[in-house]
Amino acid sequence: MDTYLQTFLGIGVSVALFLVGYRRTIGARKERVRTANVSVHRALLKRMVLEEYQPRVNDVVRLLEGKAREYQVRVSEMRPEREVLNHLFAEIFDNDLIPPNHRRNLEQRLSPLLDEFEETPPHTRIVLLQDQLTVRRKRFLVSTMIFSTSVVGVISAILPNLIRGERFVLSFIQLGLPVWVGSIAAMVVLQSLRRVADPSDEISASDAAQESLKLEREVVAVLDAVGVAFHTQVPAAKMRADFLIEVRGRKIVLDIFTFRGFPPAVVGAASVHRMKTFVREIGADEGVILVRDESRFPRGISVPNNIHIMSVHGLKEYLHQCDYREK
Repeated sequence: MDTYLQTFLGIGVSVALFLVGYRRTIGARKERVRTANVSVHRALLKRMVLEEYQPRVNDVVRLLEGKAREYQVRVSEMRPEREVLNHLFAEIFDNDLIPPNHRRNLEQRLSPLLDEFEETPPHTRIVLLQDQLTVRRKRFLVSTMIFSTSVVGVISAILPNLIRGERFVLSFIQLGLPVWVGSIAAMVVLQSLRRVADPSDEISASDAAQESLKLEREVVAVLDAVGVAFHTQVPAAKMRADFLIEVRGRKIVLDIFTFRGFPPAVVGAASVHRMKTFVREIGADEGVILVRDESRFPRGISVPNNIHIMSVHGLKEYLHQCDYREK
């Protein structure tokens, strides 16, 4: 009975360590890539809808490179220009919130650029070698994690036997070897399931962009209801804050942070660092990170006293309690 218990304990330790390590390395990087893609889509959509911006290929390339630096990812990991524009066209075409005449005008502005892509091969970014290197690094990292965590699982399984004075070779053959094989098999199965789930993860970028726009509309509605004037897309350190309100001489920066499920702590810390930059560069007194569900924001992150994390509903209560109204 003890042998079976130790076997399952060793496999469980290996799998748990693998999941934690994967989430804090590869998983965190994937989340940053998704967030960067959503940010690019959101920026282009807002510029076209609000400012009658005419997109150009060079502008899209510069935007991709800038967002890649901002979110600390490689440009090769982000969507290529063709996919960015196709996604933008689909979003405009399927958006019932845009008036029909305005929507047709947006489609006409995008069509020549899309036709240009159709006439020329997609070679604006030569990233084949970078993609291969990225895949190799990822495979090497996953393989290293599988090997190292399985070794830890074996040690945790056979350690009680070694303490009781049994020989290492005998304990390894009877208990360690099954744990090693079982741990590797379990982690390979988990990794295979992740690969199958990857396509659905890519589709979620559109949902995240739509969620971001929905949150923006809710924030505007709250500010209008409370009676606070605001500025949008305020530049700061090569980035742009979503909103800036100024009442009674106090400046407050509002920035929307969208995510799926429970984001890694690395992504949450990056959003806090981004807000710190906004507060410092703009010279604001406070900063507010707005999320859909504040309970899902990573815990344990160091947040300054002048930066708050809250939902849109919480923002409304916060403004009412503080009575941030222009007199």
